[in-house]
Amino acid sequence: MSLPRSTYTLIVGAGPKRLAAALSLIRHRFNRFVIVDALAKGENLSRAVVVHAATLEALDTVGCGDELVSNGTKLSQVRLGSRTSALIGAQFDYLGP
Repeated sequence: MSLPRSTYTLIVGAGPKRLAAALSLIRHRFNRFVIVDALAKGENLSRAVVVHAATLEALDTVGCGDELVSNGTKLSQVRLGSRTSALIGAQFDYLGP
């Protein structure tokens, strides 16, 4: 795919935050933007491990935050480590809905 010669807004990256920004622009009837990402369309799966609260709030302004939350996987804890040792962990079960 070729890029346009000019644009009013360039969004670099196609992660949740950048797509939320694009949806917000569309909601405000602004469609003169281009999204560029290192991977070609269809070649990438979600790289997001979590979606931050501020991103969900932004997505909620365009009416899709609740649907993402209802379809998402809610974690009560996370642990990161190698095959032989734990590096870090965090509990989320004390957080409210």
